[in-house]
Amino acid sequence: MINELQNVKKEFREKIKTLNNKYGNVNFVEEDKLIINKVLENDKYKNCKTLLIYYPMGNEVNTISLIEKALENNKTVALPKIVKDEMVFIKIKTDWTSHLSLSSYKIQEPNMNEVIKDFNNQCLMIVPNLALAIDLSRIGHGKGYYDKFLKDKTNIFKIGICRSYLLFDTLPTDEYDIKLDLIISN
Repeated sequence: MINELQNVKKEFREKIKTLNNKYGNVNFVEEDKLIINKVLENDKYKNCKTLLIYYPMGNEVNTISLIEKALENNKTVALPKIVKDEMVFIKIKTDWTSHLSLSSYKIQEPNMNEVIKDFNNQCLMIVPNLALAIDLSRIGHGKGYYDKFLKDKTNIFKIGICRSYLLFDTLPTDEYDIKLDLIISN
């Protein structure tokens, strides 16, 4: 059963890859700006003290302006880093772009070492994804790092952001896939 679902997820990820290739030459600057503005206008963002956020890769919504704005707004901002096969969040500062290194997964990670450990109810996470569904499910890149990280952190408010062509009715998921609290799209 699990292998069957993993195969379905793998096929779905291939479908998303094909869809992304179809839109590969499209400039999404305006769409991404609209999505980021919706996040900035959201009360959960306005009231959060800590923002856990990803550095964009591939066809993900570009979060760089949101990172910059959160730092400007004096929020604690942290990016993920994989340490010994576990995901941690590292606090970044205003000169954060000069403190990034390419990981073995080809993801930009902070090379600083201030790990965030307090995930209170004023903590907001922008969760990366390949696709989202209106039932608040997501499909990620397939390593399970976010689901493992979020498994026992129910007080973190989770927002998924995506472009409208990556928003579906349902996605292939199981009981280990953590649902989001909100989806924002263009």
